[in-house]
Amino acid sequence: MSVDRIVPPVRGWAQFPLALDADWTALNRWWPELEKRGWTSVSFLVDKRGIIRYVHPGGEYHEAGPGDSGHARCDRDYKQIDQLIERLLHEN
Repeated sequence: MSVDRIVPPVRGWAQFPLALDADWTALNRWWPELEKRGWTSVSFLVDKRGIIRYVHPGGEYHEAGPGDSGHARCDRDYKQIDQLIERLLHEN
């Protein structure tokens, strides 16, 4: 995935730095045996001091719409990540 495809949609939305591991260098360091994981992505939330505060192990996370009962986990994970981002943004 190209950084050029990621930056425009999040510009103005994200009030914090974002990183993209396009060649999976960081991912392979954290989970060297990708075939055993089941996902090809992972999301890290890092605080202002550079400490990893949350790891989402992969898969979807997004708001679920009405009647989207098949995405309850996605919605739960999205809300958890959103709340943590808000908390981290307000930390000193």
